[in-house]
Amino acid sequence: MPVETHLPSALVTVIDALRGGIDEAQRQLERAQHVEWAVIGMAALTLRSRGLQQQGMTDAHIAHLLGIDEDRLTAAMQDVQLEVDGTPDWHLRVEIEQLWMSLRRRASVWFQTDEVDKSHQVVARNNVDISSWPLALEALDTPAAEFVHQTSGQKIIVYSLQGRLGTPTVVDGKLRSWDGRGHYRVEFVSGPALRSPMDLMAFGLGPGANSFRGQPDDDSVSETFGLIVGAIRRMCGPLAPYAEAASFDPADPAPE
Repeated sequence: MPVETHLPSALVTVIDALRGGIDEAQRQLERAQHVEWAVIGMAALTLRSRGLQQQGMTDAHIAHLLGIDEDRLTAAMQDVQLEVDGTPDWHLRVEIEQLWMSLRRRASVWFQTDEVDKSHQVVARNNVDISSWPLALEALDTPAAEFVHQTSGQKIIVYSLQGRLGTPTVVDGKLRSWDGRGHYRVEFVSGPALRSPMDLMAFGLGPGANSFRGQPDDDSVSETFGLIVGAIRRMCGPLAPYAEAASFDPADPAPE
């Protein structure tokens, strides 16, 4: 709405400035609402996921624990991917990610390293000797994770020395076939080159829970990895990295 023309020019300038301030305050409020909406959605989906899911934690229970109206919680879960990835505002996405990072730091003394998501990274960062292994470092492309204790610096690492097709048979320096089998290692790192295997039962997993089938178009690798990481999160409490939390599927059913 234009400022009335009969007003003195000095007053017109004042009113224009005040309107500009109100508009800027409105934009900041809308940005804050976008950030709040995205974090609500990621928080709810995180508690819904198998990474932190506890028996009987329904959407109604999650809404109660987070202090959010259930309808609002459900809407935020459905829209979270649009809020996080659909906005063209890069700065807004950074705000959401930074707030999620802050929440993750406060949630647990264990923190999942953001820059690690493949086995070859875990192997390289933790001095795992693969000099006699038939697969090259870059071939270790299975998903992996590294959890760091924020006080002691000790780690829990999850990785595999098999590829997505298992372990190859090498003849005369050439790959001949794959055995279609693999498994994950879960190790405690207490210092440089000081690694020791961890008992899966300590995380509530049975024998063989770390094994996967290495077959084309088979999601066994991701399922096994997700099972292990989920068990560690339930036991130690770290929240998922931003990219993972933002990609949780709102269609995944909550328990009845």
